Amino acid sequence: MISRDSGRGTRGSGERPRFWGPASRHWRLRISAALSWLLAWTFLGAAQKPPSGGNSPNLRITIWVHDYARVKPSTLARAEREATRILGEAEVNLLWQSYSPPPGGPGAVPASQAASDATLIRVIFVEPSKAYALTHPEETLGITPMSREGERDTLVEVFLDRVRYQADYSGLSVGVLLGHAIAHELGHVLLRTSGHVSTGIMRAGWTPEDLRLADSGLLIFTSRQAELIRNEVRERAKEQAATEVATGTHSQ
Repeated sequence: MISRDSGRGTRGSGERPRFWGPASRHWRLRISAALSWLLAWTFLGAAQKPPSGGNSPNLRITIWVHDYARVKPSTLARAEREATRILGEAEVNLLWQSYSPPPGGPGAVPASQAASDATLIRVIFVEPSKAYALTHPEETLGITPMSREGERDTLVEVFLDRVRYQADYSGLSVGVLLGHAIAHELGHVLLRTSGHVSTGIMRAGWTPEDLRLADSGLLIFTSRQAELIRNEVRERAKEQAATEVATGTHSQ
């Protein structure tokens, strides 16, 4: 589950400090400060970014999208790119497929159907979220209906009305925020936990600084989270291959 921190981000006015008269010393100080800021920002990105060795074609998860919210095609395309990039940083590929939503609403997708393929995760877009009997705060952007901690789940639900509202509030594009919300919920599924951490994309409530990192493409999984995600994707692939062999559906 991901929610936005209640604080509103503030941006600098853009006004530059003005120096009068001989200013060589001031310029040296400003250049030194700028270099220090650049180095700090570089190290921040490196600390969050897992080692990249190129995405392995064998580490792949298929995403089935059921769009009850009628997401604008350009918004959906941007969200898919963002989520693909974020999981790609963890060296996991996402294959997206869109399907007509089953009749009867989101609740009509049975858990047994959603769990029929270990390498498949269903992402359901819902609007309005108030149509659901939620016990989560209004800031919640999505949920993973995990009944037990540590279980293998294959279902994610994202509330588009909340994403739209909070994207407008924070100044991010809907596609960028939607992609990060999807990636966060996929993180719950692939890490097999409903828990959160104190920093990064798996934080429970994103701060204004987190949203700035998201806008810059720096809000991603930690190295440890990326490792656990890769291990889970490998295990799902093995399980699915064994199922296909047992049922005679394995392709040579």
